[in-house]
Amino acid sequence: METIPPHYRQVLTRVLCYWNKEKVYDLQRERGDVLLVKAEELSKSIICQHLNDHALLIVDGIYKSKRNRYAWHCARQEDEVTVSIDLFHFGILLTRPGQVKEDFALRYPFWIR
Repeated sequence: METIPPHYRQVLTRVLCYWNKEKVYDLQRERGDVLLVKAEELSKSIICQHLNDHALLIVDGIYKSKRNRYAWHCARQEDEVTVSIDLFHFGILLTRPGQVKEDFALRYPFWIR
């Protein structure tokens, strides 16, 4: 999470508290319910392997380059992804059974108190 700016780490902490998640795991080293992946490493196989009813994928750097923007756009279109949340510096992908596919773009800090 060092690559995420400090004020966004606070937002991420609040998001994790909402879903009762405590630890963010690095995709390269560990497996867990909340996985941090860089946008340039994002692929369909990563989404299919790691995204399930209990997991969240945090995608870092979704607007750093054209390639990252394209990877983020493609990831949001995957069938496994039910909800995508765009927070500019990072995005969150999750699946929620029974929910219609939705994409959110939230503007920080206007919605945080």
